[in-house]
Parts: sequence; structure tokens; C-alpha cells
Amino acid sequence: MKRKLRTAGSLLLAGTFLAGCSPKPGPGTTDMTKPVLSRLSTQGNRIVDETGAVRILRGVNRSGFEYDRKGNGISEKEIAFICREWKAQIIRLPFNQAWILSDPDYNRDFDRAVGWVTRNGAYAMLDLQWQDETVKIPKIPDAESVRMWKILAGRYRDNPGVLFDIHNEAHDTTWAAWRARAAEIIEGIRSVHPGSLIFVCGLDWAYDLRDWGREPLPYDHIVYSTHPYPFKGEPWAWDKYFGAFSDSLVLYAGEFGGGEKDLEWGRKLMEYFDEKQMGWAAWSWVDQPVLTKKDRRTPTPFGELVNAALIRHAEKDI
Repeated sequence: MKRKLRTAGSLLLAGTFLAGCSPKPGPGTTDMTKPVLSRLSTQGNRIVDETGAVRILRGVNRSGFEYDRKGNGISEKEIAFICREWKAQIIRLPFNQAWILSDPDYNRDFDRAVGWVTRNGAYAMLDLQWQDETVKIPKIPDAESVRMWKILAGRYRDNPGVLFDIHNEAHDTTWAAWRARAAEIIEGIRSVHPGSLIFVCGLDWAYDLRDWGREPLPYDHIVYSTHPYPFKGEPWAWDKYFGAFSDSLVLYAGEFGGGEKDLEWGRKLMEYFDEKQMGWAAWSWVDQPVLTKKDRRTPTPFGELVNAALIRHAEKDI
């Protein structure tokens, strides 16, 4: 992909990012006043807002920034459509660590997208999806992730609409290794942004939360994120791998999705989420398995399930 030549000012900003210092506030921190989103925390096994009301956040993944510096055509009009027409309360934004650490233009575009989400009344979940264009989804984040997350925590600490999903999917590693790196990242974020709500995935590509159920992290305001897909196991396995911990942990489904053949599975899964009072973000607005057709407006059959569920829950909240 061709890249624009950077001005001297851009190079100076790049130095700011590489030094681990927060840039001047952009749209993600200054243009978030309408509507005002309540800062979230956890209480017992639930996410709550500043009034103490339980918040079950449901929405979609808007992927793109992990593999395309411009977010695969993301626009404010598209984000507004997701929030207003689909009634998404949260939009998960996968991103690329290497570009956060090196590219000021990417940072500005990503920051602008975060602003679009929160301006339209939804929470923006920042998801470390790719380490770089070669490694893509690492087994666990590398040591540079701690510095990268501190940069983002500093940038968004004054924006209550921004949430932190510290790693997309841990895989082919040990729980001890993932637990240790997760703790480093959490402590790094909290050193800059003490009030942050942080999401931590399970093992086996995020699906398996059993180790967290046995020994949760010793921090407040942590949400444990699972990624159930049709190929991970039948509904009987949901209790075993994550649902059994819904009384003791705050659970979330950061990803789930399927095709036309998976509609019954999807219905059962969303009913299960309701039973366990779990929030979720369906995968994905623009990537396989897709929720919308090429026009990015018309839902696929699985997207129709998700769309209907979002609208149904939004109407209950009115």
C-alpha cells in the first residue's frame, strides 16, 4: 500500500508516539460531549454505570483497522447507521499495534473513528487484534504491548466511552504466560488510567474461560471475554467453557458469528446470552462471517438475527 509522504510536523508527532507519550487530545477526547456516556465499572458479576444501573452492552465488531490503515472505508455515516438503525450500544474496533506505535496518520484516523462511535452514543471497545502485518494475531501480546496500551490509556482516559480489550485471542500458549502478560498490560493501563474498564480474553482463541473462573485476576473492573463460534462446540459446551462462571465473573462475548447454515445455533446462543445476562459484539460488519452485504447496510441472514436482537433489546430499554 502506498503511503503519503510525511511532513516535518508528522515526523515530530511520530516521535511523540514512539517515545510513549500521549499526543495532544484529538476527537476521541475532546469532541465527545453529545451525548454524554456514563463511565462504566463492575459491581459483583455485572457492568454498571455511574448511577449503579446494570448495563448489558450489545453491538457489533467494525473490523478493518487491523489490516487497512484507513479502516477499510469506515465513515461517520456508516457508524451512525450502526448506532441509530441497528441500535448498537457498543462497537468493537480491532486495530494494529505496529501502526499505533509508528504511524501518526493511522492514529489520527483511528482516533477519528473512536470519536464517531462515542458521538453517536455507543461505547468504543479498542481491540488489540493484530500485532503487525506479519504476526497478525499473536499467541499473547509482546512486551511492546504494555507501552502501546499506556499510550492509548493516556489518550482516552478522559473519554468515558472508551473501553480496553487488551488482546483479541490468546492461543497456543499457557495460561501462566497469558496471565503474566495480561497483568503487565493491566498494570500499565491502570498506571495511566485508574478508572478503566478492561476486557481480558480466555485461552483457545478466547473461547475457554475456565482458568479465569478458577483464579480470577486480582484487579477491580475486569471483564472476561469469550469468542464462541459454531466450530468451537455445540451448545452443551457453553456452560463448561464460560457460562458456568456467570455468577462469579463479569462475562462478555467479544466475538461470535456465523453464516446462513448457523441461524439456529445463533438463536440459541443469543438466548443463552440473555439467560446469563451477558453482553456481546457480533462479528463483523464487513469481514467474514459478515453481518451485512456488500452495501454495508443490508443484513445477511445471520445479520438479520443480530439486527433483530439489538432492536428488541433497545426497545426494552426505552
